[in-house]
Amino acid sequence: MGSIERSSEQQGVRALLLPLVQLPPRLWALLIAVHLGIAAILPPIVTALFEGALHVADLRALTDQNLLVLAGTPGSVALLAAAGALIAAASVGWAVLAFVVAERRLAGEASRGSMWPRLRVAAGMRRAWPLAIGMAVAGPLAGITVFAPASAVLAVPPFIGREFLKDGLSGALWSGIIGALLVVTAAAILALPALMLELWPKAPRDERWARRRDERRTAIALVVVAAIVALLPRAAAFLLETGQSGLRKEPETFAGQAILAWALYQLVSVFAAQAIAFLVVARARLAAGLEASAIGPAPVRWRRVRIRVVAVTGVLALVGTGALTAGASQATSALPEDPLLIAHRGYDNGGPENTIAALEAAAEFDPDYVEVDVQQTADGDYVASHDVNLTVLAGRNENIYEMTTAEVLQTTVSMHGRADTIPTMTEYVERARELGIPLMIELKITGHETRDPVDELLAELDAIGGTKGNVFHSLDRASVEKLKQLRPDLRVGLTVAINVGKLPDVGNDFYVVEQASITPEMIDWAHARGLPIYAWTVNDRMAMDALLAAGIDGLVTDQLDEAVPLISDAGG
Repeated sequence: MGSIERSSEQQGVRALLLPLVQLPPRLWALLIAVHLGIAAILPPIVTALFEGALHVADLRALTDQNLLVLAGTPGSVALLAAAGALIAAASVGWAVLAFVVAERRLAGEASRGSMWPRLRVAAGMRRAWPLAIGMAVAGPLAGITVFAPASAVLAVPPFIGREFLKDGLSGALWSGIIGALLVVTAAAILALPALMLELWPKAPRDERWARRRDERRTAIALVVVAAIVALLPRAAAFLLETGQSGLRKEPETFAGQAILAWALYQLVSVFAAQAIAFLVVARARLAAGLEASAIGPAPVRWRRVRIRVVAVTGVLALVGTGALTAGASQATSALPEDPLLIAHRGYDNGGPENTIAALEAAAEFDPDYVEVDVQQTADGDYVASHDVNLTVLAGRNENIYEMTTAEVLQTTVSMHGRADTIPTMTEYVERARELGIPLMIELKITGHETRDPVDELLAELDAIGGTKGNVFHSLDRASVEKLKQLRPDLRVGLTVAINVGKLPDVGNDFYVVEQASITPEMIDWAHARGLPIYAWTVNDRMAMDALLAAGIDGLVTDQLDEAVPLISDAGG
């Protein structure tokens, strides 16, 4: 009896997977064409609308500091609304196509005559639009992009997650936020077939109980397969990126490989989306009192499968060859000869960020710079600390600008199971000099400074010769401009947290840009003006590889052990 039941279950799973494997080539061609069209054509249109919105608002770029200006300009809002409408329409369209193809195939009616009427009906189900749009927004924010070809670029900037993960409690909160986004995405995916295809639970209660085993089996398969295929695009990108690592010194080759990587990513995304759609629709059919699949078990014609594999491989080879040829004639900006390794707030695996212990741990990796944050206390003295409030690292709901220097120095901070005290800027600079490590000092402006922060910073550093060999940067543009005005001999950079469009020009010597905002065009723009551009905070190996390939001048990172071999390889 047990073997019969297992055989039945195997046939059930097989019946769900075979329709996907045996999907007619014309339907795969339709899915791929629509997905590639959305991914290739829509972004330039949306970019043009966004640049138009910036122009209307008389802005060079969108940053965290001028968002309200853009939002207060009616013409800009109209153009942004048009861009949003295009993304929403593309998201709804892709979801409709994926689910209708799955539903028609499982219903045994995948002919063109049955497909188009069903597409029109599904697209007209406006009740489903909010769910499809929500899926296209929440999914990418949680890292699931297979149903979001129009909005796959949406992502939470990595530095936000990094700040949450410094402490167990805030890390749990961050996990809860990502979990909530995943739940919203999963709920939307599960509900869409009922709304779009009207597959409502219609079977009598006793029949539903009888089908519970099938539903449970399908649900388990859905969870497992969905988890796997949703990560397939990232896995494909990772494998291709790993294979490229030996070619990092050849920009013309990388230009072509980048196009190949993009094409492969899109193809795998199509397969992943369709696999999930098949399982979700099968589950909805069971709940509606139908068989999961109306297609009887058919033998797999492996000869046809092999032909399709060879055809896909041939297409990828042609795409790759064309991409490499295009890349040879349109190479990206030349790679810097020696990209810099910049230790972000020291090395937090050796001590809490911005402490002497973290500085000493970072020195073992021989970085080009150690980046350190400094801010004023209530006394006007500078201490090395990023967080204004000490809740996360010290468990004390106190602000540094309200504490005396003595109180701050007596505060113990902990991170990743290690503890140390907060040092003064003077102590930090002197210890770095003893270690022979140059510093990249970030001036943090809290809005609660007691005196002029730039004058006080220079006075405190000049008293110990602390400007020699070190460089400076800040998010505050006025401080960057004043530093260059007072001391043109110093190298001063502008830090940019969120930027879409052209980089601001405030007379700075270099840029430190959050990695999510960096584009190849931005790197080219900076290099054309002779300005280095560094990326922060880059802790993912794939991102390191990609940025080095694009010509970044340096990586600001917590993962020094990961970055050292990559940068050494890139610098030759």
